[in-house]
Amino acid sequence: SRARRFPLQSSSAKSDSCALSSILTADRTSRLTKLLVHERQLVTNVGAFNTSYERAGFFAINVVPRPNASLTQIETVIDSVLSSLVVTPPTPREVGRARNFRTVSAVTGLQSDLQKAMTLADGASTYGDPLATFKQIPLYAAVTPADVQRVVRQYLTNGRVVLSMVPAGKLETVAKPSLPYKNVTPATPAPPAKP
Repeated sequence: SRARRFPLQSSSAKSDSCALSSILTADRTSRLTKLLVHERQLVTNVGAFNTSYERAGFFAINVVPRPNASLTQIETVIDSVLSSLVVTPPTPREVGRARNFRTVSAVTGLQSDLQKAMTLADGASTYGDPLATFKQIPLYAAVTPADVQRVVRQYLTNGRVVLSMVPAGKLETVAKPSLPYKNVTPATPAPPAKP
């Protein structure tokens, strides 16, 4: 799993990064899903998402690896896909699918009364406008390939957090174990002494 924190300068940055997440993992033809799940069969699931707050947010790519898959290899594939977007923007067809996916998701996500209330409350508390989410929908429809490429270039830089969750005692299986890392597994307490 990896996460990259970045400040969101505008609502358009949010819509552009949402389009990026769709291009990477929305369906079986998305770049990472196609490559990691179907072609190379390194993971069972991959997801990308943007979470934004009042003054900052983060973009994360999460994977569920297959048994015995190399986390280093998975990270290398993800890095190569992101690097390709730095050099060449996504195709208009990819962006069109992402726009449609985000627009439909925004509308269908409001079907329940609870979700409507949560959306209005989030808009009011986070943006000072209960209708903020609804105002975001036209921004999804305006995203271009250049917008997505700008997000990759601006935010998905080398400064990131890579989190490898491995079985206790299997630190050699973390992604890129030759690089410095910190083991955050709590120490196992010693069993109580027998009387």
